[in-house]
Formats: sequence, structure tokens, C-alpha cells
Amino acid sequence: MMKRGGAFHETSGAEVPAARERLRVVARCLGLVLAAVIALIAADGVAIAQQPAGCNSNNLFVGFAKDKTVIQSGDTVNYTVSISNGGAGACDVVDTDVVFHCPAADGTPTGSNVVLTTTGNYPADGTGNTCWNATGLGGCTMVAGMSCVVTLTTVPGTAPVLWEFTVWDDAVADQLSEAMGKRVVLHYKEYRYLPTTCFGDTPYFVDRVEVQND
Repeated sequence: MMKRGGAFHETSGAEVPAARERLRVVARCLGLVLAAVIALIAADGVAIAQQPAGCNSNNLFVGFAKDKTVIQSGDTVNYTVSISNGGAGACDVVDTDVVFHCPAADGTPTGSNVVLTTTGNYPADGTGNTCWNATGLGGCTMVAGMSCVVTLTTVPGTAPVLWEFTVWDDAVADQLSEAMGKRVVLHYKEYRYLPTTCFGDTPYFVDRVEVQND
């Protein structure tokens, strides 16, 4: 069996560099200036015996999703965390803590948190695969703490979070130029794993702009 510590973060919107520690990785998942963190922390990260026999890979996968892609301050966002293990050469992963953090008002992963498990065991045969969310949909375990009210503020002395995106449509680019200095909501589509940067320098393609009058 293997014990594992670490973290996984599915990014939507914007991304900032992750801060790393010896047994814990904390990254920020940002939808506009939204952050949430899943942290998996094992006791000492010591492999005591590899099971099943002959395994040679740590294939633990942690999925992270939210029910909104465009998020404004004051919105309630429901999150889903899923964990699975398997694939060629996969080893069992045992004694895993999973902690979910809501985003704080400054966009950092320091809001309220809920412990999803402290004894997570994920065999290589997939029998431990599981998920959690705020609604119980999809066969997941319902956890009320995964429904977060997102209230975002500007904190004096902190740098703004910059989100890089791509615009293909000239009309959309013109709308953005006209909206300079105004509060806007950007609607976008995400295209991952594009083979080159010929299509754009980011995977986020803005296709609609809404100017906010409030």
C-alpha cells in the first residue's frame, strides 16, 4: 500500500502559481477571481508495501467542478469533488485526508472548510472511487459545506488577479475596447489541449461581453 499527500486543482477562469510545501501542494482555482482548494494530506508519505503486487504507478485522480462558469460577488456556487484510482500499474492509495475550502473574500483558498474524509482508501481496482457535492446528485455524498456563497472584495495592498484570455471575434474585441474601465461579465468557452498556440495564447476564448451598469 502507499500513503500519499498532495493536492489537485481544476482551473477555470484564471490561474495563479501554486505554493508548494513538502507534503502539501496548495494551488488556486480561479473563476474570474474565485478560488477553492482541495487538499489531500497523508500522514508521512511513506510507502510501506506496494499493493497490488507489481504495481508501479500513483494513478490517483481528483476531479474538481463547479456549477457556474460566470460568477459574480454574492452568488452561491455548488462544488463537486470526485476521486478515482486505477489504470495500468496503479497502486492502492490509503489513509488519505480530503479537505475542501471555500473561497475567501479576497479570492484566496482560505474560506470556510469541510473535512470530506480522514481515512480515504482508494484501491487500484476502483472500488473506492467516490465523490462529494452539495446536492447529492450523481450518486455523490451530500455535504452542505460544499455550497459556498462567493463574496469578493478588493483587499488594500494586494495585487489584482489577472486573467488572460483570447478573443477571436473582431466584434467582441471592439466591445471590450469600448467597455474599457467598466465592470463587465465575460462569457467564454474553454478549449483544452489545443496542439499549438496558433488558435490563441490561452485556452479561454471570450465570445460575449456584458457591461454591468450597477
